[in-house]
Amino acid sequence: MNGTINLKDIITTAGQANQEDLLGKMVYYSLSDVLIDRAEFEKIRAACNVGGRAGTRISAANAFRAATGDVKGRVEIGGYSGKVYFRDNKQRKGWISRELVMEEPDDHTNLYTKVANVVFNRNTETLCLENVSGASPVNAQDFYAQVCNLYEKYRRCVNRRQVETVATNMLAEMNAIKIQTHGHMYFVPRSSMTYVSMFEDFIETLDKHTQNEGSLVVNSLFVVNDEKQRQKMTSDFYAAIRKEVEMYDESVRHLIDTGCQSATIMNRWIAKIKALNEKRRMYENLFSDQLNEVNGEFSTLQGLSQELQIRVNSSLLKKCA
Repeated sequence: MNGTINLKDIITTAGQANQEDLLGKMVYYSLSDVLIDRAEFEKIRAACNVGGRAGTRISAANAFRAATGDVKGRVEIGGYSGKVYFRDNKQRKGWISRELVMEEPDDHTNLYTKVANVVFNRNTETLCLENVSGASPVNAQDFYAQVCNLYEKYRRCVNRRQVETVATNMLAEMNAIKIQTHGHMYFVPRSSMTYVSMFEDFIETLDKHTQNEGSLVVNSLFVVNDEKQRQKMTSDFYAAIRKEVEMYDESVRHLIDTGCQSATIMNRWIAKIKALNEKRRMYENLFSDQLNEVNGEFSTLQGLSQELQIRVNSSLLKKCA
């Protein structure tokens, strides 16, 4: 949807409309810098009946990089406030080194003084403090303790990216379409509105257990079923579906060009293309209109799906021979 969204134009309340008077729901959520203990996160998912995976667990090396990136501070130097932070250091095999520096303001060029190094051992996944400057006014041990604390927290917790993976999968199962390029605002069609409350419960419960100061927010609003809103949502559908078709097209062509022989992988993409076609038909029924502007894209995608099916059949014949 281009331009500013006027919520007064699109929303109603459940008491004002019957099911058929609604197109669906607008859902907005924000995750901030969510950080939740993984064991607690799994309990919340089970309690809210949320399936799927939370994405790949953050690696120890990335946890170290994130921790040293988030630890920073200031120190008073001669009436000025100097910055203290970590920056990249020359690496050596099997180790990642980050340099703690103090940046002092100067008339022409700021002055940088090394305070210490915090080093990550890739083999043992442990940290150590090295090359501490005895002349620095910065307490390197305090910064090192902060890094160690965050490192352990990031390793045992689910972060924003992993929570976003679960939230995105939940919305995909509702056949939602994203209606803004930036942020997390989605339109959920009428047929899936009943699942929105589960999504809201999930985000709100996570908010009560996050270990960071930021809040998780989720809201939903009913969308009225009239010609104006059908036109707006149709425009958003075209924008969203074209992105999906483009991604599917690129992925399937890659499988074909690289000579993929895995029937499991090819069947998975055949099923995904079929589901995308069903999603299109569902939205056509919802909007009471034929979504013809993507006929060409879907025709091409269907041809690729048929090519995959031929390869799957050929693979099965070879196994039976």
